[in-house]
Amino acid sequence: MYRIGIMERSVEFGTRLESWFLEYGEKMRLPLEICRWKFEDELMAALDDNRIPDILFLEVGDKVISKEQPAVRRSIWAPKLDGRTREAQLHHRKASEDGTEGINRAGIALGKKLRERLDCTSLQLIYIAPRRDFYEGLVQTQPMDLLIEPLTEARVHSSLRKAIAVVKNKNERFYFKWGKDSFFLPLRDILYICSDCRKLQIKVPWGEYEYNGNIKDVKGELPEDFLPIHRSYIINKNHVKRYEYEYLEMMDGMVFSISRPNRPMVRQILLDR
Repeated sequence: MYRIGIMERSVEFGTRLESWFLEYGEKMRLPLEICRWKFEDELMAALDDNRIPDILFLEVGDKVISKEQPAVRRSIWAPKLDGRTREAQLHHRKASEDGTEGINRAGIALGKKLRERLDCTSLQLIYIAPRRDFYEGLVQTQPMDLLIEPLTEARVHSSLRKAIAVVKNKNERFYFKWGKDSFFLPLRDILYICSDCRKLQIKVPWGEYEYNGNIKDVKGELPEDFLPIHRSYIINKNHVKRYEYEYLEMMDGMVFSISRPNRPMVRQILLDR
């Protein structure tokens, strides 16, 4: 599952991008989760809930708005007592209010905040701007791409394809097939894997997947964060909510018993986190 985020300037803008993304996902048989935010506060709340997008399309043509931000009133211009002539101050004010500078500053501010908040470069930022010269300064936020308006479906698909390739390389994913469809689930999102006869069930925050497989074969494909606490299930230790010596509770409320042979190992690993 790839999480694609959109900071939309309008419902029409967000809907158009979302339709292009869904069409691309259907064409490439890729599971996509599309999230849309209009306000910065909404995006930050999503990060607090650990709903971090893999790729974020950020429109740089408008200032990013905060719902909690009070209305800003433009004050009447008055010269400062700094020794400059009125003409010089007016010229400086006109330059500082230039659209490119103001818009770049807003885009950079959110990009920097995201980089600092996530403390990583795994999030792929793709900016959308009306002119190419808006790129000046945005390099500080390590963008993946810059899309110049007017947008085309082919250009958006091209950018999305490159971003997904980078995300796939940066974030380990669990691959499996169900019928003709291929799935790539981020390992960080998998809560646990359960065995039911010859089928495996994979639990993730947005639902669950099922496919034919053997849990013994899966063990070798998973990193050390996944603990085989029982012959029928493997859990992701990063999603453990509560632990007791004989059982543990996952973040979704599911309770698993820990088989007797695995209890010392599980205790040592969980308590040493």
